[in-house]
Amino acid sequence: METSAADQAWQLFSALMRNYPLWPSTFSTCDCKRAMGRGGGKCALCLEEELASKVGPIAARRATRAMVEMCEAWEEVREIAERRANGAFTGR
Repeated sequence: METSAADQAWQLFSALMRNYPLWPSTFSTCDCKRAMGRGGGKCALCLEEELASKVGPIAARRATRAMVEMCEAWEEVREIAERRANGAFTGR
């Protein structure tokens, strides 16, 4: 059975998500030699390019930006939680 275009896009999107972990993780040089990929896999640059071939560059770039924003939001939430737990909450 052939994989649908949506399933192929989801597989690439999921692989892209792996390159933006919320916790410490191991990375190594991607085969393209341009960036690091999580766990010895493809880097975000390669995955974004592959995703762009399925959904276009605008949607692929948006997906990458969403991953970056998610990681930044988590970092902010984690820092606020730590400050609150330590009695140093100043707002936000």
